Amino acid sequence: MAPSYDEWLAVKQTLFYAWHGGKPLNSDFIRWMKEEHAFIASKGQYERKFKEWGWRKNLTEDEMQHVLFQFETRKRIGKKSEVTLAVGDFNVVKVVIP
Repeated sequence: MAPSYDEWLAVKQTLFYAWHGGKPLNSDFIRWMKEEHAFIASKGQYERKFKEWGWRKNLTEDEMQHVLFQFETRKRIGKKSEVTLAVGDFNVVKVVIP
């Protein structure tokens, strides 16, 4: 049986920080969630839920070009830059360019 809405919400933050912290979505991840958090879902269920929540790990090419352009523009005028990528309900990637 698929996890309920409330069950997903109960582990949402744990999932987010584990996945964005470097744990790949594989059998070890699924086993870890089952053993450490008593949460059972298939890889497909995780993938669908992550997509539903708007989670991703990478910038699109257009987003990266925009960020690099902004960094270069600010660097030329001597300003320090910091970028935080918002993913779903969380801020995950912080890049600082002196």
